[in-house]
Amino acid sequence: HGNIHAGALVGYTRIIAAAALLVCSESKKPRVLNLGLGAGSVPNFLCAHLRNASVLAIELSDAVVQATRHIVTPEPGYVDIVLDDAINFSTNYAKEYQFDLVVIDLFDMQSKPPSSLASPVFAQNIASFVHDKAGGVVMNLITITALGSAHSAGTICADAAYQFVQTFTDQGKRAFLTLDPDTENAVLWCLPLPRFLPSPLAVKYLTTFLAPARASKLGVQFDVRAQLAPTIEVTADTVRAALSASSSFSRSSKMPSQY
Repeated sequence: HGNIHAGALVGYTRIIAAAALLVCSESKKPRVLNLGLGAGSVPNFLCAHLRNASVLAIELSDAVVQATRHIVTPEPGYVDIVLDDAINFSTNYAKEYQFDLVVIDLFDMQSKPPSSLASPVFAQNIASFVHDKAGGVVMNLITITALGSAHSAGTICADAAYQFVQTFTDQGKRAFLTLDPDTENAVLWCLPLPRFLPSPLAVKYLTTFLAPARASKLGVQFDVRAQLAPTIEVTADTVRAALSASSSFSRSSKMPSQY
């Protein structure tokens, strides 16, 4: 299962993959929950590069599952695909399973997420899945600037980002936001990191040192450092404005001036 190449990932999925290398603990047998199967490239990548990983993928659409059967086949037993609603799954099983990494990419064919993505209960359920002291979450969002402030998807994503940042920072983790300048998707990722590292140094350490080092060790064949630029650290108080100002920090690679 080690022959997955960079071409299997396009656009924001490369950012998800790069962030996942940082978020997932260096467990000998990492366990990953993937909510939303998409084209199957992300779970396939994770199985190829996180040694001895097991991935549980939850997908609502049987048509999507059938379309990805020829893609999600790294090795038997590595990717389990369950046909279920991701929100319902998180409600029913949050107390039963623990994962090193949760990847969330829940959009329909019209690029609209479910409104319950922004529910505080959903964020809390995802936090229950994640080990307290290790691991974290990677979440695909659509920026407000990509859709216009009147589009409900942008509002849902901004509210969801707020809920997830608040929940995971309360859990002692730190939150970061990376923009895909081509699509204006934004990937939110939360992971354990010591508080003594100031924000600019934390971003530089994660994106220019730790991510490339892990990618090299795991045989990743694309430039993760480039995929994680620009990245900023966010808090519950700043993440909504960061999503609204995404085109600004895309050009400057720095936090907008109001931060």
